[in-house]
Amino acid sequence: MAVDIKFNNAAEIEAYCVNSTVQSGLIQNVLNSAGQTHFKDPDTGLLPVIGCDIYKSIYPFNTWIRSFIECSAGGHYYCHSTFSDAYNKASIQIPVNEAQVILPSGTNRRAFISMGMLTEGDRIRMCDIGIARDRDSGAWYAFSWCKNATSADVYSCSGVGGSGGSASPYVFGANDQLTIEYSVGRTGGKDYVKAEFKVGGSTKASIEYRVPNGEMFKGTSGAPELSFVRFMFMVPMDNNGAHDDRDLTAMSAALHNATLYSGTTAYPWNASRIRNAWVMQAPQNVDNACIGDCRSSSTIGAKSDYCHIYHCTQVH
Repeated sequence: MAVDIKFNNAAEIEAYCVNSTVQSGLIQNVLNSAGQTHFKDPDTGLLPVIGCDIYKSIYPFNTWIRSFIECSAGGHYYCHSTFSDAYNKASIQIPVNEAQVILPSGTNRRAFISMGMLTEGDRIRMCDIGIARDRDSGAWYAFSWCKNATSADVYSCSGVGGSGGSASPYVFGANDQLTIEYSVGRTGGKDYVKAEFKVGGSTKASIEYRVPNGEMFKGTSGAPELSFVRFMFMVPMDNNGAHDDRDLTAMSAALHNATLYSGTTAYPWNASRIRNAWVMQAPQNVDNACIGDCRSSSTIGAKSDYCHIYHCTQVH
């Protein structure tokens, strides 16, 4: 596990971080291979590099900021919106035919393309909702992981697998153009998060969690404060990531038209509305990634992401 370190100012952050002069593209050396004397995670020996708002005054945003180490979690990237009460909804579009996965015989990983949220509630502080790939059939299906949620917190569910969800999740067609709409709010003394999976404007699956005010969002009144998240992941599924190995598994996928909403007004989820973004196991096992206005080697649009994961290097 990564160490949670609290900083009070930029000087304290600088004392613990390996600085980069990179102004665009990937920051190299995710592993502490150079043997720097900075603070290291005692479990992994990896070097945590913190990304936060204060860094925007130190480096341009298009510097890739490694936010924290998630050891043994596989190659992935994350993109967070600003943490605020300004937005009540986010959406992305996923062309299912652009999501390709390779799982050699004997390997065990699950691929995800998803949205989520981070909050400061008393019980539920994160809820990921997106699509996951079935390793046997190769199909992509609706999936949710709402940490600390119970089946009693599921207000409604139709065709979404995962936390308290359906045993028979909806499976998307190979050529579906999928839109996921992810909403948050408060109603009747409850905090809620809900998502709809739409193809051609028709809802194919949906899920909603409701909990008492304060258990999901901070406080008991007012607009929810949170950071929306979008990400792609290729997670080792056995023994808590003990086999996050050079197994030659691979994933290539894209998402498009990332959008945030304030009420019904839509805003592009681009650099001006991104708090931080990072790529894990880059460049060793993520050799190409683009996140909105951040670029590594190609351009696909300010509201689009692309990620290519290939676990070809042993990093543990």
